[in-house]
Amino acid sequence: MLRHLLTILLLAPLSAADPLDIPRLDGIAIDGSGEDWGERGYHISALSWATQWGPLPRALPDPADQALDMRLGWDDHGLLLCVELRDDRWHAADQDGALYTRDSLELFLAAADGTGLYQPVIGPDAGAAHPVARCFVHQRAGRDITVEWKMSSQDGRRLIEARLPWAALPLVAQVGALCSFQVLHNDWDGPGSNRRAAWAVPGEPAGKGRRVLRLAGAPGPASDTAISLAPERWRRL
Repeated sequence: MLRHLLTILLLAPLSAADPLDIPRLDGIAIDGSGEDWGERGYHISALSWATQWGPLPRALPDPADQALDMRLGWDDHGLLLCVELRDDRWHAADQDGALYTRDSLELFLAAADGTGLYQPVIGPDAGAAHPVARCFVHQRAGRDITVEWKMSSQDGRRLIEARLPWAALPLVAQVGALCSFQVLHNDWDGPGSNRRAAWAVPGEPAGKGRRVLRLAGAPGPASDTAISLAPERWRRL
């Protein structure tokens, strides 16, 4: 069963904003190094944050405590991501299906109209109790979606590479095709300290909507827009 965050966040009507052009990238190996990317990809470096159930704080966290830098691309097989996460203390959930409740990266991919939606959640390695990074895909019953991914660890950083498969969507991977995408970066430093950041969607209320991406041969302008998420209860499908 899909988790409750497959919700109004991505089921809201699409933003009226123009689709963002995501470049085709060939020669990307999903090995957790990021070396194949060079300077390529559509760059996103600005997400802002909110506590999950309380009032918004007055200041952004120290970048060493919660920060994300992400690049997007595509090839014949899927949407490509290279994501660097930064945190000063890493925590992981005990259960794979609950990875989103601790430090994690949540990814949502669907066709442009929202059909075929699935949600991979990647959780980091976090000390002796959780020495191995994990990925769990929330998806509707009867589907069997496998995400190709790899994470590497260094000091306070986690570098994630992933390929989210087109095969799970009613989409032909070619220039001009549209899909919809959202990313959530979760930071947990103890009970009551949940912080969540998302990619801003112009024209949508805080915490709702998804970005529409257009598969292109070259990238559009880099995105540096951020928006704070208002605390919000999520409803089940």
